[in-house]
Amino acid sequence: MRFIEKYGTHIIVGLDLGGQDVVYVKQDNSSPLSPSEIKEHLDKLGDQLFTGTCTLPPPNRKNRDHKFKVPEAFNVFDAQVTQQSLQGMITPVSCKERGGNAAASDHSEWLLTVPTMPDAMNFKLVPITSLLKGVTGVGFLSHAINLYLRYENV
Repeated sequence: MRFIEKYGTHIIVGLDLGGQDVVYVKQDNSSPLSPSEIKEHLDKLGDQLFTGTCTLPPPNRKNRDHKFKVPEAFNVFDAQVTQQSLQGMITPVSCKERGGNAAASDHSEWLLTVPTMPDAMNFKLVPITSLLKGVTGVGFLSHAINLYLRYENV
């Protein structure tokens, strides 16, 4: 246990630097939209957001009736999907940036800040036991690490 706490279980052998801009939408369980329809609409929404043709309102903005307002970005949905029916299918959209300046006003502006403010992502890891090939007792360490990972991360 002391070995694992001191040295860890894996070694970083590579990583990517850069930025990532992700759109999150949660679909309500009662939504009649199929996964392929949601994917198609999210692709259109992403294209609109990332080209700057559409922006999201401030989080949790309410309309005059004090109901949460569905972002205008969802105009990509078919005309038969009304504002009221969409309200029960989709919860508010949120975007999350990794790397770059998150305070940038839109995707194009944020993209320009990524080279000067990159984030580490997509870590490539190998088990620490790979350094100990041929060392007596490496099997015991490997077994201990597997048990640690199984029961400590519950």
